Amino acid sequence: MKFFLKSFLITVSSVIFLVFVFTILSYFNIIKYSKVTRLFILLFSIFIGGFYLGKHSIKKGWFNGFKLGFCLVMVSLIPTIILDGFKVSYLAYYGIILFMSILSSCIGITQKKETT
Repeated sequence: MKFFLKSFLITVSSVIFLVFVFTILSYFNIIKYSKVTRLFILLFSIFIGGFYLGKHSIKKGWFNGFKLGFCLVMVSLIPTIILDGFKVSYLAYYGIILFMSILSSCIGITQKKETT
């Protein structure tokens, strides 16, 4: 449970940090802040958190990644429903979040060093 919460905090804090950095770069016209940039920031942050979770998982990396992705989807889905209402087009976005979280956790668990 400790590593799950830590990976969740790593994901959220990296999203906040990267949005801050890209906003500053966009303010000075160094880059253009678009939907693709927002999706890249989110996917990269999920990859970092999922990789960390997979690296510290004992087994079932895909399931731990699913749990992380599900929590991230719920954290982003609830405000979206309250503010904008539910739209079917958001399902692909949340599916990508789940897929990236599962994939990165599986990659993280395969990169774990064997202790024999």
